[in-house]
Amino acid sequence: FVLESGWWSWTLTGALSYDAPVITGLQPSFLPTTGSPDLVYIRGVNFGSFDSTVGISVGNTACAASAYATDGLVYCRVSPGVGAGLRVAVRVRDQVAVSPVAFSYLA
Repeated sequence: FVLESGWWSWTLTGALSYDAPVITGLQPSFLPTTGSPDLVYIRGVNFGSFDSTVGISVGNTACAASAYATDGLVYCRVSPGVGAGLRVAVRVRDQVAVSPVAFSYLA
């Protein structure tokens, strides 16, 4: 943050920080490869104190849509896919949380 006015300049560095997001669980932790249902609810902490913009991915694939619900809940409309043991990642601002529980597609 830099504040300038005529003869002086003031710089404040590192004054704002946020606790990193943490994922504590997924519901469900598996879904069919295509079709419904296709929503995964991700529980945790530090997803934001207001309607934050979150980015969510399953494995290396971004969710078709993702949304903030509360500081402890976000959700994702998963893209069609295949695979098992995939990690879910939630990005809030410039910090990323990776799920301790794996997600799998059912064939």
